[in-house]
Amino acid sequence: MVTPFTVNDKIDAEGIIKNLDFAFENGVDSVSPTATTGEGGLLSFEEYEKVVRIVVEHVNSGVVITPGASGSTPEAVIIRAKLAKDVGADGAYLSTPPYYKPTQKGLFAYFSKILSSVDFPFIIYNSAARTIETLFIF
Repeated sequence: MVTPFTVNDKIDAEGIIKNLDFAFENGVDSVSPTATTGEGGLLSFEEYEKVVRIVVEHVNSGVVITPGASGSTPEAVIIRAKLAKDVGADGAYLSTPPYYKPTQKGLFAYFSKILSSVDFPFIIYNSAARTIETLFIF
């Protein structure tokens, strides 16, 4: 889900609730705030926490909440995933590290560290452009 902002570049709590209500009225049974379309990688930690808390506090039971837990390092992702767990989300949504094209060994190490650090369900998004080994020819 998208993350709405006010004209002053602040998190729009009313906009989040309005979007959630619209989604629920139309049969949605799972939401992923702060994921790729929710600009999770661009939010400060405080903004991330605010969005996740608003969603968790507003969502009715039976709706699965899997916030995006993004970051360029496993440590950054772990912090966000732990927060998502602590505030009551059902799991977290992971993607490959932004701006990098790690090798398969690097991806394995990245995800292994995250998965072994947080006892929490994860959905791993396969961003094909960032999950292949790249050969550079000069």
